[in-house]
Amino acid sequence: MEEKNALIQLFSNGQMTPKELELVLSGYEKVYYQKGDYILEEGQTAKEYYVIESGFVRSFAIDYEGNDITTDFHNTGELLIQVVSFFLQKPSEEYLQALTDVVLWRTGIEVFYQHFNTIENYSDWGRTWMVNNLFQNKQRSLSLVKDAAKDRYLHLLEHRPEIFAYATLQQIASYLGITNTSLSRIRREVAQ
Repeated sequence: MEEKNALIQLFSNGQMTPKELELVLSGYEKVYYQKGDYILEEGQTAKEYYVIESGFVRSFAIDYEGNDITTDFHNTGELLIQVVSFFLQKPSEEYLQALTDVVLWRTGIEVFYQHFNTIENYSDWGRTWMVNNLFQNKQRSLSLVKDAAKDRYLHLLEHRPEIFAYATLQQIASYLGITNTSLSRIRREVAQ
């Protein structure tokens, strides 16, 4: 069980009993992806979700003009899931791509629902995760509407500095909802 540290950290909310935690952990298997690999592609239906043991992943979609737009970044210790595709069993509108070599723990939808429906503390954990994720997504969408580009950049730099180590400037610019030129200008201003 010691090799599943990323899982233990994620599920350590103090509520699962050791037996419940052991049962939940037994439903995961370790998988590996290399830098550049697609974990999920647009049009595929997500039949599993992951916990990132190590590495860095981005979510992105292709807009109506064919541009690659980064929608999120995912780091070590985080849940990696395409929520709409997984829960509604619909084809994904996003890609999940490894920006580094990644080690993931994978569980399938059947195992997820079995545990969700039989382990109350796991269900509670899942609902809490979903509420937190909903809150974060709402804050991000409001920020894109209300905050100046420079403020969004500074917030990202302060709260998620690891992104700058793994993502390209183009990926960061698209995530911030700005052009590459605007990002370059903001970076120059901040550096002065």
